[in-house]
Amino acid sequence: MKVKDVLTKASQILNIESDMKVQIEATTRPTLSAQFNMLYNACMIAYEELATDYFPLLSSEEIVVQNNKIYYTDLAKDVKDIYRIEGIDGKIFRFKCFPDYCYVGGAGNVKVLYSYIPKEPEWGGDFSNFCGKVTTRSFAFLVASEYSFIAGFFDDAKIWHKRFCDSIRANQSKKGPIFLPKRKWL
Repeated sequence: MKVKDVLTKASQILNIESDMKVQIEATTRPTLSAQFNMLYNACMIAYEELATDYFPLLSSEEIVVQNNKIYYTDLAKDVKDIYRIEGIDGKIFRFKCFPDYCYVGGAGNVKVLYSYIPKEPEWGGDFSNFCGKVTTRSFAFLVASEYSFIAGFFDDAKIWHKRFCDSIRANQSKKGPIFLPKRKWL
């Protein structure tokens, strides 16, 4: 999903679309108004919240363990949590995470499965779609919640967050056909 699509939908939800339309449709990231910057920052906060609190973005990469340590800076992305460290032969290694590195009970080539904190996408770029679990509408509800919270509209923020949670819950419900029992006459 595109950054501009999420911002457009969020501005529609917040009823500020007419104020934001020109800035959202710009080819480069505009810095014209404080209101737009607040909406954009809310969008980036919501994106990070989705990736860290709700639907972790996973990455797997091979790395060489030296001195039983894997430094987080040696991995390609900003590490949030490490889930598994596995040798090339399939052996699972025990590990313990510290602030700067991960101590591994082994050495050599390993495959590390970890979640990461996403980088801010470019202006015309795409957000991760979180394996189809998050729709543009759901994302926009979370952006509206963050925007309302930043603006000091705490009751509105609570309402939009509830709408976000409800839409995520509905999106994860059963996807097959739903059969209702036949109607019975008394």
